Amino acid sequence: MRRRVAVAVVLLGLASPARALDPHRALTQYSLDVWRIADGLPQNTVQAIVQTRDGYLWLATQEGLVRYNGLSFTVFDTSNSAIPRNFIESLYEARDGALWFGTFHGGITRYSGGTFRTFTTRDGLSANGATAIAEEPDGTLWFATLDAGLNRFQKGQITVYRVAQGLPDDRVLALKWARDGSLWIGTQRGLARWRDGRFTVFTRKDGLPDDVVTALAEGHDGCVWVGTRKGLSCFRQGRFTSYGARKGLPNAEIQVLRVDPAGVLWIGTGGGLSRFHDGEFQAFTSREGLSQDVVLALAYDRERSLWIGTDGGGLNRFKDGKVVTYVSRDPRWQPAANTVVGDGQGGLWVGAYGGQIDRLQGGAFTILPSDPLKQSIVRAVARDGNDLWIGTELGLSLYHAGRFEFLSGRDGLPVASVRAILLDRHGALWVGTDGNGVARRQGCGFVLYGEREGLAGNRVRVIHEDRQGRLWIGTYGGLSLFQDGRFTNFGAAQGLSDSLVRSLYDDAAGAVWVGTFGGGLFRLRDGRFDAWTMREGLTSDIIYGITEDASGHLWMSCNRGIFRVAKAELEAVASGNARAVHPRLFGVGDGMKSSECNGGNPALWKDEQGGLFFPTLDGVVRVDPDRLPRNEVPPSVVVEQVLADGRPLETGGGVTVPPGRPRVEIRFAGVSFLAPERMEMAYRLEGFDRDWIEAGARRVATYTNLPPGRYAFHVRAANEDGVAATEEASLALRVEPRFYETRLFLAACAGALALAGFGAHRLRVAGLKRQERELKDKVAEGLASVKVLSGLLPVCASCKNIRDDKGYWSEIETYIHEHSEAQFSHGICPDCVRRLYPEQADRVLGRRVT
Repeated sequence: MRRRVAVAVVLLGLASPARALDPHRALTQYSLDVWRIADGLPQNTVQAIVQTRDGYLWLATQEGLVRYNGLSFTVFDTSNSAIPRNFIESLYEARDGALWFGTFHGGITRYSGGTFRTFTTRDGLSANGATAIAEEPDGTLWFATLDAGLNRFQKGQITVYRVAQGLPDDRVLALKWARDGSLWIGTQRGLARWRDGRFTVFTRKDGLPDDVVTALAEGHDGCVWVGTRKGLSCFRQGRFTSYGARKGLPNAEIQVLRVDPAGVLWIGTGGGLSRFHDGEFQAFTSREGLSQDVVLALAYDRERSLWIGTDGGGLNRFKDGKVVTYVSRDPRWQPAANTVVGDGQGGLWVGAYGGQIDRLQGGAFTILPSDPLKQSIVRAVARDGNDLWIGTELGLSLYHAGRFEFLSGRDGLPVASVRAILLDRHGALWVGTDGNGVARRQGCGFVLYGEREGLAGNRVRVIHEDRQGRLWIGTYGGLSLFQDGRFTNFGAAQGLSDSLVRSLYDDAAGAVWVGTFGGGLFRLRDGRFDAWTMREGLTSDIIYGITEDASGHLWMSCNRGIFRVAKAELEAVASGNARAVHPRLFGVGDGMKSSECNGGNPALWKDEQGGLFFPTLDGVVRVDPDRLPRNEVPPSVVVEQVLADGRPLETGGGVTVPPGRPRVEIRFAGVSFLAPERMEMAYRLEGFDRDWIEAGARRVATYTNLPPGRYAFHVRAANEDGVAATEEASLALRVEPRFYETRLFLAACAGALALAGFGAHRLRVAGLKRQERELKDKVAEGLASVKVLSGLLPVCASCKNIRDDKGYWSEIETYIHEHSEAQFSHGICPDCVRRLYPEQADRVLGRRVT
């Protein structure tokens, strides 16, 4: 649904000023990214954008409030939150960190600390919505309405201003609080300025291009920019200076304005995005890649990216890439560049598909009228002073004095596709063909070298002269060295396991680096080859071009982009001290329009300042290895959500996990937008994890059997350039025990066991005592009738000799005596009978014997 006016008022609540996009780049040289419904947006109209101080990007859409962390979108709507309506009109982050947003006929909502609170006409507002929001330094908020004037919200009190109080119209479309203490108000019938408690009104009579004021911004030079339906004005020192089509403004229907930290004015219109810098306008529309031409919202983030909200085209983002891509808006221009070579004057010659020859100078292309080369492909270029040698599918051509000259078989050159051209240090021209070997120009003709003459293969792809003046020729039959009129070949027998040689480079140490078409990278050093492929971490096994920077990195091009790898890492793998290399790949996310490089000859060019140029399927890419942009902004780290068995838990003041050992998921994020996929993150659950766990691409930590107890979850992050977050994110976590795992339950169990043990002991003692009493009673009962026990014990009455060595009978006698009145009688032993009664002994003893 297209909106008739722009209602996006945005603010970046940042702790430090954001840097700006490089204003010297053409708009087409910024890296452009687009997000739509398929990427997670609930709807494709983005009406307002704001980055809050925690790093999140917030979007107002017609289907809810959206929060973006760089990798995923979170939607807040009426089905999952307390917002009154899904149609969000405006966004603003207040100085106290609260996020305010206006909804269509739903009121104005404040979001803070995870809680939504909505204000409506029942609270004193003049309308249930806000088309724009502004704030005074003391925290007083102003809300613009579409048909009910202004609302001033000060310390909980609401004051309404309408036409009766001096506004030119009750339909308010834009607000801007200026540094001089003025509130600028754009209405349907003119511009108003609130200052010192009164309104001053400006209309077309005062110099505005139109009375419908749709957008406002303040420049660094004191200019108040005013956007209308019919053009742009700057109000400075009491006067308006207007800009329209005559002054270069591509589209006069202004929707939104934004001044970046460099003072550049960005203009969202009904016909694309415009930039006003150094007195000139430049436009970027759907023809150049914008997802939709009606721009409703603009915002800067702290990583110096410009976010663009469109009407139906989703969210766009401009950023300074690590690389710069040169393209042309000329409809005749062929974007698929195949080869590049320096022109000797700080520019480049570019050979492209369709037989096109371009000159890139000062960032702009000049297209040569190369009609003789059309219906062909420029495969190779080489500069010869002011002349240019060109190899195509049709053969060899010379561009001289503004004209093309085609060399045919009459000149001794075989009719074949020319794939490589080299002018050696002696001025000799070498031409590599696809099927007929290599030819050297000699006089007015050519001398041909092929397999018969010892060349490794007739399909030539690259010719390279090393620092010693030796000539290396890469073919689809192996590598050849031409020296002293003879060829020395290198193939599988010599260690070059892939014969499809595509690129060559020699370094200062005398090593020759060989890129192949599918076999990876090789190095020939001291007569021995070392090899690296994707198995050792190489980005690609197809290498179109190789060169080196001043810091010891090799740069290579391939179908996946441009990649850099340290020679020290390559050496470590070759020597067995490491298993893999770790290249840095540059692609579309770094500013390339297409990540697919092309493999003409040369497939890259290094200028005198060390800048590298690569031909791609969509323009020419420049990389400055010594001046690569670095993201110095540390990411924000947040714990976003905690779930137990899929159910979200409240996170305010810590998290309490219910008992039962549920599956706990902790979702976290490192908020950075330039290259979130390359962010390094790690987490640790203190009290459970012994070490930090590298998260990789995951943004969730899962625990399936956490014992009851208290834990602390920590997350840390570093952006794509290794800049770490200033603080870790942390969250207290308490896992509740089951009832039988609580201390009280365990204490009760221990007490119960102790009582049970004590009771059992008491019962046992009582039983023993009872048994003792019963025994005593029985003994007493048995002894009660016994007074004299005779002859019971084997003890002599005279000599007292006890014939019981262990004393058992003596103990029995003592016990019975102590517990009864019984007395024992004792007999006399035979010895005492004979001693005491000798005259009776025989009779007594004899009788006893019988």
